[in-house]
Amino acid sequence: MRPAPTTALLALLLAGCSSGGGDSPASPPSAGSAPPPSSSTPPSGSPAPRAGGSSGGVAPPPAGSAPPPTSEPFAASALYVLGDSLSDVGNAAGAADYLLNLVIDPPTVGLCNPADVLVVPRRCDDLFYEQSRVTDGAVAVEHLPAHLGLGELEPSLHVVPGRSKTATAYAVASAKARGADEKDLARQVDWLVLDHAPLPADAVYVVMIGGNDAIDALQADVASPAASPRPSAAIVTSAVAAVGAAVERLLDFGARRLVVANVPDLAVLPAVRAEARAGGDEAGTLAAAGAISEAFDRELDALLDEIEARGEWDAPEPPGIVRFDLRSALASTRVAAAAAGSNGDDACFDSEAYRAADDAARSFHPDCEPATADGEPRFSRFAFWDGIHPTGAAHAAIGVALSSHF
Repeated sequence: MRPAPTTALLALLLAGCSSGGGDSPASPPSAGSAPPPSSSTPPSGSPAPRAGGSSGGVAPPPAGSAPPPTSEPFAASALYVLGDSLSDVGNAAGAADYLLNLVIDPPTVGLCNPADVLVVPRRCDDLFYEQSRVTDGAVAVEHLPAHLGLGELEPSLHVVPGRSKTATAYAVASAKARGADEKDLARQVDWLVLDHAPLPADAVYVVMIGGNDAIDALQADVASPAASPRPSAAIVTSAVAAVGAAVERLLDFGARRLVVANVPDLAVLPAVRAEARAGGDEAGTLAAAGAISEAFDRELDALLDEIEARGEWDAPEPPGIVRFDLRSALASTRVAAAAAGSNGDDACFDSEAYRAADDAARSFHPDCEPATADGEPRFSRFAFWDGIHPTGAAHAAIGVALSSHF
């Protein structure tokens, strides 16, 4: 018997959320073993820009925010994605749809407040969580396939018991680098290896995770302000080590083209700034948030350098590990938003209040609120969809920066 519908909340997205495990997969194959048959299911499709949506007021990052494209065309046989809500294209929603006893492929309304699904059905998935993304449009990594000449990303649905296909996108909203749950990075790698080993050397593997770990680190410091050493240090080091371990496993199974993202500056996130104001030591909390983000990114850079320097994976060809500066890409997007007259600081939509409300009440920033109850929110005027996540317009700008590496 499936769990009660209210347990769909465990698949929801913000940093403090957790999601259930589900059935464990079989052990991954050893290096060199044959992959299972691939699914022939066509991609479900990425969200298209809509009026007032991701083609609105947030401009792409200015020149210089990312390396220029190479002169030679970049050929890739496939694109695989590991990560959290910044790159989830439907896995968390699929898990919630399963618990709601709804169609899971493609994922539909699982991220909506259950009252919007079960009590008085009304628009949600095409209004807030665009096609089950944790934003109002395509996420940044969805701008890569067209750039690489590949088909659209599909959610792996590995967090759903008894899934019937393999796919390409393993990221799950609320996933952590250092966690051991089915949604977390180590299990994402397990499923990728199980589905596709030996991993093709000419595919691209994107690892975009760590933000939830960094938020955990900040929360630990805030909870124990007098602790020495700061509890955040161990959390950051553990998370970075987990990213490194994932990179090494991908290399062990044949991957050679990797893109590893750092984490954005926590101090610019609307949710973090709101908590800092409420906590009474705004300056101290924001300084800690910035320091934790910097420590994470610094340690990650050093570890990736060390992995490359070891030379263990240089045959038959040395790996290429691209460092994607997500921190700078988001910063540039916020600057571009302000220059375009948009809001680069505040959240458009209070997703946390929406999910917690028994009646699924919706709360917006005054400049983002739709003209009618079921009208389109004005997301394109904002860089932040909610307190943590970029809008579809901001994701598009970040996607430009990401694509410029190829």
